[in-house]
Amino acid sequence: MKALHEWGIPAIAFLVWTILIFTLIPPIMRRLKRKAEQSQHIFDDILISVLGMPLIFFFLGLGLNFFIEAAPIPTKWVKY
Repeated sequence: MKALHEWGIPAIAFLVWTILIFTLIPPIMRRLKRKAEQSQHIFDDILISVLGMPLIFFFLGLGLNFFIEAAPIPTKWVKY
């Protein structure tokens, strides 16, 4: 039961976080892209087209950071 609390809950939380990222960000980006196409400015089209994948990587990194802080990973492994 101790292993479940130490490893299972952070792993499940990270899995749920990852699923949320990949189900919520693409529709949000599509909606923003449609909004940007309605405007007359070109900068917002470029910004939206460039922002999608880095945003996913940012939130994955954020979730991974929370997982590393919550799971009992040895400190010498954390630096890698």
